[in-house]
Amino acid sequence: MKFSKLVILVLLIATPLLSQYQIKKSTTSASGGKQSNSSNTLYHTAGQPIGNSSSNSQYLLREGYIFYYLEDPVIQLSDEPLAHSDTFTLDSILDASSIRFYIQPAEEITNAEGYVLLARANADPQIIVTDGNYPSLYYSSNSTKVVSILTDKTADKITASGLQPSQTYTFFLIPFNWNGSDNASINFKTDGSIPKITQTTPIPTMSEWALILLGITIPIIVYFKMKT
Repeated sequence: MKFSKLVILVLLIATPLLSQYQIKKSTTSASGGKQSNSSNTLYHTAGQPIGNSSSNSQYLLREGYIFYYLEDPVIQLSDEPLAHSDTFTLDSILDASSIRFYIQPAEEITNAEGYVLLARANADPQIIVTDGNYPSLYYSSNSTKVVSILTDKTADKITASGLQPSQTYTFFLIPFNWNGSDNASINFKTDGSIPKITQTTPIPTMSEWALILLGITIPIIVYFKMKT
């Protein structure tokens, strides 16, 4: 294909794509003062600079450059799990801050890829996870805490960690589905009868108390050593 024909083809393709935009010349800076050199800004036909929700933020067009603008792809929610776990029972109390439970493997539930475990002391947990937002371990809100995120769909046990000793917790086991890579695709099943169990963490043992005191003492010693 000759060069002239290629240029015509590019223009034919670009024209309808760019028809919704217009170029305006600006001599005013974001702070309201005058610029020493005017600049071109790409605007949507609605009057808003492209790619921004703020009218103070603009994309400038430099002479001699070809521009392109791509929107972020839309991530679809995965299908919601169709059921909850049939199993949610105590396996063992590992220590004063962690408890392990038996569960039904997520692979046995249609559309389930894993579980999130919520815990709250002295009351039922509140649902602090939302579709499209992958949670962080130990995230807490309204006295409820994410104490485990399990992505092994073959696992038949889940361990709650980050608990406080000598506290009575109620746990919610919530299944989720996602595409395995996009956090925005996560979809939780928070309706129906959510499996729950109540369990008390023990008082720390002497060895656990020793580790706790050691963990407090060492930073204090280091701090005063640095001060002297």
